[in-house]
Amino acid sequence: VGETGISRVVQRTCEAMKASGIDDPAEIARVRALGVIDLPTIQKKLKEDARLTGAARRVHPVSVSFDPVTDTPPVLKKHAKTLDADLHPCTFLTGDRDEIDPMMLALATLEVTFVGKAAHAAAEPYEGVNALDGLLLGWSAMSALRLLVRSDSRAHGIITDGGKAPNIIPDRAAARLMVRSPDESYLAELRKRVLACFEGAALATGCELRHEWSDLCDLVKTNRPLADAFAQNAQSLGRTLHPRRPSDTHGSTDMGNVTTALPGIHPYLAICEEPVPSHSVAFAAAAKTPSALATMRLAAKALAMTAFDVLADPAMAKRAKEAHDGRRS
Repeated sequence: VGETGISRVVQRTCEAMKASGIDDPAEIARVRALGVIDLPTIQKKLKEDARLTGAARRVHPVSVSFDPVTDTPPVLKKHAKTLDADLHPCTFLTGDRDEIDPMMLALATLEVTFVGKAAHAAAEPYEGVNALDGLLLGWSAMSALRLLVRSDSRAHGIITDGGKAPNIIPDRAAARLMVRSPDESYLAELRKRVLACFEGAALATGCELRHEWSDLCDLVKTNRPLADAFAQNAQSLGRTLHPRRPSDTHGSTDMGNVTTALPGIHPYLAICEEPVPSHSVAFAAAAKTPSALATMRLAAKALAMTAFDVLADPAMAKRAKEAHDGRRS
């Protein structure tokens, strides 16, 4: 917002906080959920108003962008500096974020192998049974299925064996696939539908299909008492954890299996300010920076502090267990 819109934003923010029952502006996660924007600009306006000086000291400005590709944290910080904003208490929410409850999808890995019959691809192709054709037909069916799959679920993979030589009808072809969803009951249904793609392809091409499910990962179930304790400990070390956004997805992990059996958490702490694709060369480069190492140490400290909290406070341990058992949220 520009200078002329500051008073309106302040007024609307205060009205929204009042309607939501938020009395303390330091409750950043709740204030942020109200859709407050460009608060470094508001900070300047607050400082100009002597009547709000006391309140301004308690305000934690949060800057949010609706164009995160362009408005990265460095861009937002540069903009805030042009407004003479004090960056010390500010949080910039675009770019990679510190998340207390990232969405980690339930996952199942499917290995499929098509077995056919080898033959000379030029002299006697009709004597063969093409395993690669069978696999590709199943792959195409899975690709068509993606249009009908829920937008929060995934099916993807790679071909691990496509034959040995171009002049031989492949008698073996194989692929490794992953099926994911935030809904474990839907994942069970999706597994059947993906497998059916390859079963139909095997029948159509006369191949034998062999398959195996493995690497099953449950949905990560964040334990709220443990998450709150970790967030408080991270805050004491200078990092503010935020709740995940509805659109956020971070892959899968066998930590989900742990959280099915025991109370657990799997928070994310950003190692860089700008978004970096996971499993990329850029991510590998970011992971070896001094900032990443410092973040790793901070995360380890916050985890150790949280473990101490559980050991030293029987009431907290009880709350964590009750939340895991479903008796309390």
